[in-house]
Amino acid sequence: MKQAYCDPESQKINNHGQLRMDMDTLTAVYRRSHELGMAVHLHAIGDGALAMALDAIEKANAQTGPCDLRDAVAHLEVVDHADIPRMAKLGVVASTDPFWIPLPPELEPIQSYGLGKERTAAMHPIKSFFDEGVVVSSASDYPITYPAYALEGIQMGVTRYQPGRPDSLHCPSECATVDQMIQACTLNAARQFQSEDRYGSISVGKEADMVLLERDITACDPEQIHDTPVLRTMVGGEWVYTH
Repeated sequence: MKQAYCDPESQKINNHGQLRMDMDTLTAVYRRSHELGMAVHLHAIGDGALAMALDAIEKANAQTGPCDLRDAVAHLEVVDHADIPRMAKLGVVASTDPFWIPLPPELEPIQSYGLGKERTAAMHPIKSFFDEGVVVSSASDYPITYPAYALEGIQMGVTRYQPGRPDSLHCPSECATVDQMIQACTLNAARQFQSEDRYGSISVGKEADMVLLERDITACDPEQIHDTPVLRTMVGGEWVYTH
């Protein structure tokens, strides 16, 4: 059985993280959930934890048959890139946390001590998920992240640094596009919950839930996304907020 983190750096400090289930238990959870028509939402921060989850899904599918329940894995800080195509093949949703992406210089030595510089530099591979065809949704881990303002999450997925702190830039090669981050917050989030027929886009027959922003965030400076004023909010076809 793999540990939560798989690497020489974890061996060096004699700490591989903590797993909450063994492989047999996790496989049984996926198998029974699939039999009941339920998706599993699993939290995996380490690369070993993700690999273990994908192994468990494969074993469960071998017993119950493939399904389109859209199991999701959240956080995904440290990822073995060899597992990203496996996620796409299994239909596993990457529930990412763009609020966690920035890495201020004062925190980098702490991360590198436990993970090593190479893996620290490659954390939160959002662009790679999109490139490999994985359905990517955007989350916040609220209330750990507070306030969990969607526009800030979109901006940090695009710039990969905290608003106003370019020194916290982390792995710029993994910057997503604005369109991708909007999709992660809307249609892909609806897909994760098997609700894309009701939510996630402005289409005839869907619930009319939307916001009207003061500026076009696909055309403005990405650093302005987070403070774009919300002019109006509609829920179920009714305006519930006006600025």
